[in-house]
Amino acid sequence: MFITLFFDGQSRPESLTISKMHEMFLNTYHVNVPYKVYWSIFTQEFNIKFGFSRSGTCSICDTLAMKINNLNLLKRGKSLKQKIKVHLLNIEAFRKRKIFCRQALAGDGRKGSNEVTSMLLTDINNNNEPLDNCVLISDNCCGKNKNQTIEHCLFTLVHCFHVFKTVTYLFPVRGHSYLPNDQDFSLIDKKKQHIESVKLPEGWDSIIQESRKKQSPFSVVNIHYQDFVNMKAATDYYFLKSSKPPLKIVSTYVVHHRKTFMPECETHHGPWQTCIVLKKPMPAELDLPSLYATHPPIAPVKKKDLQQLMPFVNPKIGGSINI
Repeated sequence: MFITLFFDGQSRPESLTISKMHEMFLNTYHVNVPYKVYWSIFTQEFNIKFGFSRSGTCSICDTLAMKINNLNLLKRGKSLKQKIKVHLLNIEAFRKRKIFCRQALAGDGRKGSNEVTSMLLTDINNNNEPLDNCVLISDNCCGKNKNQTIEHCLFTLVHCFHVFKTVTYLFPVRGHSYLPNDQDFSLIDKKKQHIESVKLPEGWDSIIQESRKKQSPFSVVNIHYQDFVNMKAATDYYFLKSSKPPLKIVSTYVVHHRKTFMPECETHHGPWQTCIVLKKPMPAELDLPSLYATHPPIAPVKKKDLQQLMPFVNPKIGGSINI
């Protein structure tokens, strides 16, 4: 059996895996070779492994390593080890700052409650299956998930938009938030280990899509700044600032929205409690204004970090970059 190594227009050598090679082999030769057989030949007979090219190693690391090997028993060797330690710390600090700034480049939206609400609405609009009952599970992050803006959105879905008959919102006990998507993140993280670097935010799309293909494969939906809505501005006028009776949402573990009742809340140890949340009747139709008129601006501190990294950006990647 012959194994042909080739790359298509979208694949890059550092993103290849044995699974990807097997898929390319089947698509090219149309031979029904099981993955285990292909893997055995690939790894055992040919002893082919995937790795990153190390031809362009750091001259400072190489020089210091050679000097340390030659002067290992001398007193000077200790100072050289200290130099290489500081050098490696600087590399790690730069790597972390680079990752931080790359994340800042994906700036079509921030990470607040309005953004989470917009992504939730996008997912609901893309779901063609009619559902009467909706169950949501999230962590206890107050800035993103566990707040009045999200609750007002869920109330609106039931009582104004009439998308669902019931919506149940569940929160885990703090410190024990073993959520279903934790495994999804671990799959993505495992796939990421095969990639040496991601030059642009769009590079994460293929990493996520290739993280799970067989059972419930991941799909990537790109949301741009025009898609974000200001749910808070649209709903605050109709809702009380504090429900009656008042209930601290931080200590709530279940919120149940039903079409014929006001929301019911349950704390960890307490009974169910019906809450009045409206101060004015909601209209039959509700306009959701846009959250952003243009791309949200980069914070001054992030902009300064990006400008410091500009000398290290390859101008051939992604065209020109204006900051």
